[in-house]
Amino acid sequence: MTSTFSKSREYLRHIDGIRAIAVISVFLFHLNVPYFSGGFVGVDIFFVISGFLITRLIVQELNESGGFSFSNFYLRRLRRLGPAMLLTVFASFVAAYFQFAPADLRQFGGSVVASLLSVSNIFFWYESGYFDTESALKPLLHTWSLSVEEQFYLTWPLILIVSSTLLGARRTVLVVGAIGTISFLVNLWVQFGGSGFTDLKSAMFYLPFFRVFELVIGALLVWAWAWRPKSAGWNDFLTLLGLGMIAVSIYYYDENTPFPTYYALLPCIGTAFLILAGDGSRIRYALTNGVSVRIGLISYSLYLVHWPLIVFWSYSHQLTSTAKAGIFVAALVIATVMYFLVEQPFRSANRLPMLGRNLPFVTTSVLLAALMATPGAHAWAHKGWLWRLDPGILALIDPQNVAAGPAHTRFKCLLGRGEDPSAFDEECYRIRPNGRPNILLLGDSTASGLYPGLNELLGEEANIYLTAVAGCPPLLGLDIRTSPRCGEANQYLFKTLIRNHAYDLVIMKSLASDTMFQRYFPATRAAISDSGTNYLVLGRGLEFKKGLLTLITQYGKEAGLDEFVERNLQAPCGDEQGIDKFVPPDNFLSLKDIFCADGKPTFRDGSNVYFIDGVHMTRFASRLAAKPIAAWIRANDVLRPGS
Repeated sequence: MTSTFSKSREYLRHIDGIRAIAVISVFLFHLNVPYFSGGFVGVDIFFVISGFLITRLIVQELNESGGFSFSNFYLRRLRRLGPAMLLTVFASFVAAYFQFAPADLRQFGGSVVASLLSVSNIFFWYESGYFDTESALKPLLHTWSLSVEEQFYLTWPLILIVSSTLLGARRTVLVVGAIGTISFLVNLWVQFGGSGFTDLKSAMFYLPFFRVFELVIGALLVWAWAWRPKSAGWNDFLTLLGLGMIAVSIYYYDENTPFPTYYALLPCIGTAFLILAGDGSRIRYALTNGVSVRIGLISYSLYLVHWPLIVFWSYSHQLTSTAKAGIFVAALVIATVMYFLVEQPFRSANRLPMLGRNLPFVTTSVLLAALMATPGAHAWAHKGWLWRLDPGILALIDPQNVAAGPAHTRFKCLLGRGEDPSAFDEECYRIRPNGRPNILLLGDSTASGLYPGLNELLGEEANIYLTAVAGCPPLLGLDIRTSPRCGEANQYLFKTLIRNHAYDLVIMKSLASDTMFQRYFPATRAAISDSGTNYLVLGRGLEFKKGLLTLITQYGKEAGLDEFVERNLQAPCGDEQGIDKFVPPDNFLSLKDIFCADGKPTFRDGSNVYFIDGVHMTRFASRLAAKPIAAWIRANDVLRPGS
């Protein structure tokens, strides 16, 4: 391969400035700072940088020595990444042990093992789903991107070496470009492949092959280096263009932007422009100033520590503006200390060329990883160490408690956010020709929790159907950003499904706000009336500021638990949050009346808790809530033949 660099391991100061943009963008995105809704593209900026630097290192070694030392390459990676990662995992384990509920500690234990084995991206992909532990309870979630890079390190040197040996340098460039092109085309195939590819979209986010094209964009810069612009004017233009492309993606993208797909090209190509032109531009000071470079130097440690700090604080406290500022400063301080006391001392030994001289370091690293992975695996296999808790609390939050599982159906009657409405199984809505009344339960994911109780209580007298879309209130005309295709789903449900099926009753349950009801319920009511169907709107019910099991574990004792839970309600008993104002009284039923007594919330019956998280009912609660709904149904003669 032809070298395109004047000297081996040449330090490019402006790249640390680009790293600073990447890590600060991710950090501010995780802190929910305004104007940084697309800050997650910082990860993609890192991918481009890694693709460039790793490919440059491999090409330079091949050019200078005519060969490649795999042992030295992987030792450098281990010394560069291992010590800070081990320290972060250890500190997170200590914090999780004292703070996390068993279910959360169990998940954390699995993520410890996966992170240390560099497969956390696969772990988080495998467990992803609507009822998955929310991301705010996963201190090691951010390590998925590090696992992608480490998997890239395992295969990329071999690909380049085999390609250059068999095909030569020029054709190696074509091979690299072809790999990136295929990766990008597969992204597009999944994105536009229709409902059949819905399950692949989380894989597209987490798995390495779907991200390879981003790393390849950086890798191709190695061969493009010799053709960099020579004039300051062109370098200025590319630098400004690159900064602008990254800024646009950070500002305009959000969690609903399909990713990576073609949306990733904007920040990735922008990063490529900065790498090519940044050190030759007259405005390079934007990247090479002392502050940017210093943040870039500590960017790895800063990336490692920022998310666990956010998670552990948010687990027990509100993430206020003051807290965000404190976490930001604390992360910078901790990352700086880690850089000088952990990263630098171990990286300085990179010059040792032989495995034997590094054997103590390698052995110690493996032993430390095993010492952390073993309790992590044990916590995963043993219910998150239930023995840490008092017996009374233990009974309430035991994951094996029959009341502590999300209620669901056998068929695909609950669609995820953004799924095609046609993905519903026919059994979820198709009228059964048995002469019984037909009742359709319609709503977001909270509606699905009512299905088991209603079906158990009324299943012998009526046909109970369910069509629910996560995060999508059943209001005609409503289109909500947090649930893509919600408007399309509601159009299908009200204009096609309800109109074409002879339901006797439609029950609606969701977390819709009063403003949503005020604006969209009139059209919804009209559509139902046009179909000749009766309807019942259920109130939002009890909602908690955090997951109920988390609150119980956080408080940790029986005395005063009821009062503590009450203080953590989103709205008190008796407050229907304005929904009842826009629904006729005869067609509205409060769920708070079910879970409140004398103005106080009830969240358990013995050891049976009523909510699996902050809003979703357990099976036990589903049966409890079904009773007054069934009473309303009987009182309104829905079950009477010919009603």
